[in-house]
Amino acid sequence: MTLLYIPIDLEQLYSIAPALRTLHTKVKVCHPAHNFHSNSPENLKRLSLQIYHLYFSTIEQLLRPMTRLAHLIIIANNVYYDMCDGAAWERILSKIISFKFLFYFHKSTWTEEPIKLDSFRSLFWLEKKQWYVGYDRCTVSGFSLLYSIPYFMNTYPWHIMKGTIDTKSTRPGPQVLLLNNINHFTVNEQLPTDYKCLNRLINLQNLVISESGKVFHILFHNVVPHIDISRITTLFIVESRSKIDINSFVRFVSSMPHLRSLTASIILLKLLFFSHWPNIRRLEIFASTPVATTTKISLNSNETDAFYRSFSHIENLIFRHDVDLNMSKLLNKIPTSISNVVVLHPRNVTLAEFPDFITRDWVEQNTCLRNFVYSCNQINVVSLWF
Repeated sequence: MTLLYIPIDLEQLYSIAPALRTLHTKVKVCHPAHNFHSNSPENLKRLSLQIYHLYFSTIEQLLRPMTRLAHLIIIANNVYYDMCDGAAWERILSKIISFKFLFYFHKSTWTEEPIKLDSFRSLFWLEKKQWYVGYDRCTVSGFSLLYSIPYFMNTYPWHIMKGTIDTKSTRPGPQVLLLNNINHFTVNEQLPTDYKCLNRLINLQNLVISESGKVFHILFHNVVPHIDISRITTLFIVESRSKIDINSFVRFVSSMPHLRSLTASIILLKLLFFSHWPNIRRLEIFASTPVATTTKISLNSNETDAFYRSFSHIENLIFRHDVDLNMSKLLNKIPTSISNVVVLHPRNVTLAEFPDFITRDWVEQNTCLRNFVYSCNQINVVSLWF
């Protein structure tokens, strides 16, 4: 059973599902004084918990009746140093086969001394179970993570991280812990771009560049030299109002031979019109906000031709209704490679309130398209299938 975003009473759940073997769930805050005594989940073999303000005494109570539990995953937010006692964990994990965890420490611990990993270096941890533990702590904010190795989450670094990150582990050998599961990275002025952190991200596939006056400087000088940009398959660029060097931007996109999905404003896409991007299959166009250096942001007829020549192999085209595109010309010149066009309208409007709504009648009256399937869902997303 998987339960997400649903507050549950574990004892009641066990009473109505006594044969439950596997449970993945988020649970509400549990106070250490709470007693779990009825409806023992004795058949449970796999448990995955996301929980807030977890105390060790609470998890001890939760696990005590689970006599057949073999596989355990715990993701806990706002924990305290009582969760850092390897000997205490040893007492309740003797029958567990696999144990994965990630603990974010409560803000009150950030000013305390960093934890020591000595209690996780016992024969139980290193030899009997061969479980290794990593500890990351920001040198500026003090924000800390304690986690099982290999790191199994898909998020890193965390937005609270500031400055250099000090990493320690109980694993023998080099202390550089590669973050194999991280495939997404956001470039902005808040997240750390320390090269030691970036060097750990060896499987990045999705790159997001957020709005910031300095974001492209950060990207080109602090990020690109330390990640394998050639592995990127998805690039998302939030509307940028800062001036950007055209050649640098084109070289940057050209350095991603496996790029398949691109999301950007029409202003940035125009910079790419004079090159050919046959690998891009999905293109999403943002609306553009005019800046002093940009007076014309819509596509004229010639630019529409250049657009399709440049992105000659796109299969999915997505744009918001307020994007400065000539809809009729764009659809009339649509190449055969495109199988789906998606138009995002404002969510809370009706056809009567929004005369420019793209209906099936509008398409038939304003374009030469005839052989297509039209659909519109409850949030006003229109899809045209060819």
